[in-house]
Amino acid sequence: MSALDERMTPEETSELTQLSLDRLKQLRYERRIYPFYKVPGTRAVYYKRSEVEAIIDAGRVEVRAS
Repeated sequence: MSALDERMTPEETSELTQLSLDRLKQLRYERRIYPFYKVPGTRAVYYKRSEVEAIIDAGRVEVRAS
């Protein structure tokens, strides 16, 4: 598994996205913004770093030189 496909816990994802754990949980419930994976037979979830970073990068705002 490459570093970009690294699995992240909700805590790590919260830190990377600057969202609270509660907000991340709400987004999972609503199935919005960040794709996640459930570990079969458990309540555990994880996120792929590459997918989360791609979504963050997609929010880039262009600025004009002054």
